[in-house]
Amino acid sequence: MNKVIVDTSAWIEYFRPQGDAELKEAIKPLISEVRALLPGIIRTEILRGARSSLSP
Repeated sequence: MNKVIVDTSAWIEYFRPQGDAELKEAIKPLISEVRALLPGIIRTEILRGARSSLSP
């Protein structure tokens, strides 16, 4: 089974409530089959852009 690096823009779109449905359907099996890779640099980019639920 091949692993796939999911880019920052795809993760952002995946987590958006109105994100692209086709992209979400492509990523879901990668996650459930433990094939989606999240390298440190991509994790850092996502976390830098994340908003706290306490943010105004």
